[in-house]
Amino acid sequence: YSQSVSAQVGSTAVLPCDWRHLSIQTPHVEWSIGREIVFKRLGKESFQGKGYEGRVDVPEEELLKGNCSLVLKKVKATDKALYSSYMGEENTKTLVHAVKLFFR
Repeated sequence: YSQSVSAQVGSTAVLPCDWRHLSIQTPHVEWSIGREIVFKRLGKESFQGKGYEGRVDVPEEELLKGNCSLVLKKVKATDKALYSSYMGEENTKTLVHAVKLFFR
């Protein structure tokens, strides 16, 4: 299901995601907008998409607890989009959540 999160420019937004209901062996998370990867993490290894460097994270300790929420800092007007989170390996990715970020 999808939900909306409102944010203000310059603030920090948290895009919700919880994967505890999934039977996944490896907590591998990927957040994307369409085909553009915003952030992905597998253990200590993480990747931040172009334009999101230093602004996005899914903390490793949270991910291990089942929380795959994306923390997006210093929100920009151009961040307004529909974000999708996926869990699992590349070829067997499962859509967990779709979150629309909008501005009040």
